[in-house]
Amino acid sequence: MKIKVKLLATLMFAVLPVANSHAGWMKSEGDIAFSTGLGIKDNGNFFNRQGASVRNTCGGGLNIPLYAEYGVSYYNTVYVSTSLDNFSCGRGTLQGFNDIETGIRGHFDYFIDHNWEVAAIFPQHLSMNGAALQPKQFGIKAGIHSSARMDPYQSFLTEDEIAKNVISYGAGIKYWTGDVPGELWGYVGYSHILTDSDWAKNVGGWAFTARMDLKNSLGKTRTTVPGIGLDTHDKFNLLSGQIGLNRTLSRTESVNVFLERGLWGHNTSYVSGVFATYSKVWRN
Repeated sequence: MKIKVKLLATLMFAVLPVANSHAGWMKSEGDIAFSTGLGIKDNGNFFNRQGASVRNTCGGGLNIPLYAEYGVSYYNTVYVSTSLDNFSCGRGTLQGFNDIETGIRGHFDYFIDHNWEVAAIFPQHLSMNGAALQPKQFGIKAGIHSSARMDPYQSFLTEDEIAKNVISYGAGIKYWTGDVPGELWGYVGYSHILTDSDWAKNVGGWAFTARMDLKNSLGKTRTTVPGIGLDTHDKFNLLSGQIGLNRTLSRTESVNVFLERGLWGHNTSYVSGVFATYSKVWRN
């Protein structure tokens, strides 16, 4: 039972909302943004200490991401992010809210999209058959985000041409209280507009999106039960990838559909699945 609890707790690192967890943009003063959706995913995979992909006792299920952001001023926005999970694991069902992340973003540069971020992570507890899993510690997250077009030095571009190719990237650190090790994280994303439909007004059109995420814990690997190699206190690393399509519905609405899968890692679970999200902005 102790081994199963450790395995399930490790899964919680891999089920946080993906679509909006590292936003490289900020809302204007008074604007409100909200995003949700539905994911169908397989939670039954993990990379062992040797880096091989193996199966565990958990299976497929549903994920509902939840994200909201508010523009406090021209200089800062606040946001909150979590997700709701329900998936099979062994003979039971694992369900509940994932960790709640709430923080503030601010500008480094008011003309180009360079932002800093500081957030608090409040632990939640997925439960199986009414019994809560082992507690997780309070966390603090800090990082930077940036977004830039492919060729920022090219001149004589129209507004729609500037936005055709966009690269975004970011990096930071998470620190957990107690004996859970800290974590370094980073990502790089790319989007390319496939159809032109009045992009100067940001209305209509499809875009291809791709992204790579990397996590690396600062823990030390300890001796665990042979054949399991999973413990939330142990060192782990994970590289995951996403590809998808984004559709802008109007000046304030968009949908995003993407596939995600763990590509490489050690001593950690990873998610494989398809996700669809809807985003809406209420402008001041």
